[in-house]
Amino acid sequence: MFEFTNWISGNKFIVLLIGTLIFFSGCGNVKDSKDYNVLVGGYRSLDHTVAFPYILETAESKLLLKDHFGEQIDVALNFKGFEEGDTIQMDKTIFEIIYSDTSRTNIFLLNDTLRFPIFNGNKYWPGMAKFFPALNTAPMLASEMYNILTGKTFKTIEKAENPNDHLKVEKYLSFTVDSLKTRRDYLYQNEIIYSEFQVQKCKIFNVGTKAFLSCNEDENNPQPIYQFVKNSNNRFSLRHFPDNNALIEKFELSNEPHHDYSIAYRNCFDGYVGEYYHTDVTYQKGNEFLIKKVGQDAPLDKSNGYIVIHYNVNCEGKMGRPGLQMMDSEYRDTTYSLDLVKHIMSQVMKLKEWPSTKSEGQHYINYRDIHGFLMFKIENGKITDLCP
Repeated sequence: MFEFTNWISGNKFIVLLIGTLIFFSGCGNVKDSKDYNVLVGGYRSLDHTVAFPYILETAESKLLLKDHFGEQIDVALNFKGFEEGDTIQMDKTIFEIIYSDTSRTNIFLLNDTLRFPIFNGNKYWPGMAKFFPALNTAPMLASEMYNILTGKTFKTIEKAENPNDHLKVEKYLSFTVDSLKTRRDYLYQNEIIYSEFQVQKCKIFNVGTKAFLSCNEDENNPQPIYQFVKNSNNRFSLRHFPDNNALIEKFELSNEPHHDYSIAYRNCFDGYVGEYYHTDVTYQKGNEFLIKKVGQDAPLDKSNGYIVIHYNVNCEGKMGRPGLQMMDSEYRDTTYSLDLVKHIMSQVMKLKEWPSTKSEGQHYINYRDIHGFLMFKIENGKITDLCP
């Protein structure tokens, strides 16, 4: 009988070569290494959505606190590491370490009672802030990133902000020297049926040789810090933390589609959007008006069921961030004609008569924008009713 062990001993070079090839072929699957000396603020725990745009950097025996542009704003000397329960005393900042491991570090600022409130002498733990290790990357200078990105447009496909089963969302980033235009096109059956854009002042900056992007204009509406993790003349990737897991968006060089019906829209507060049940934001002219307005001149369809349009209404009474769900009369997923969906989406997203979306919430959550939806009942291809 052929002995496998004898074959190995006689073919050591082949075995070594195979093992080497296996090792190097697997290198592409090795996760990028983390830099535990640079911790990037992700969010405060309120609904996992409130950005905390700061950076903690360890330099020799110092702990540096940096703002959303990478500028040092505070320092702690003789820093020995993060240990759960420790209090870190900086010149102007005091925070407690709530939790720390290789994946994240959670802190609670002790001298910021507005964002980190204390109720009846107890810390409000849902307000804690989370930091995540940066990734080790090839050196990227901010000046070089500006040269690569300025005057160009890049594209990715993203998930809609609101519930959505049937719209494809194409996001375009267009860079200038000091600003960023973010445009979202919402497509149904490969046709754009809604488009919105937002322009923000942004800055690319370095922490060491790592490059970051920040679009913080208003301290009352914090924006996440993004890390560039890959780049070339035709593509780049951005990493940030909308929750406990890193989200890496991959952008490729593109041309921004040319049409003139993109609407300016922004959330007044990007941290959290209240739900319709927090504040009663019922259309002021009522459902009967909406049924008549949207139903008038609506293309006919042969189906029965429901078309649900999700949206945000911001503090200025403007609408944006749509989502689309469609069901048959048994509430099973289905689709309707492009003409009918396009008509309903167009009519809904033009509505203006909304009550104030601002609310006085609990636990310091005062909503400025509201997520709502309109559910149109379709019978024999016609709009016959509306919920809620």
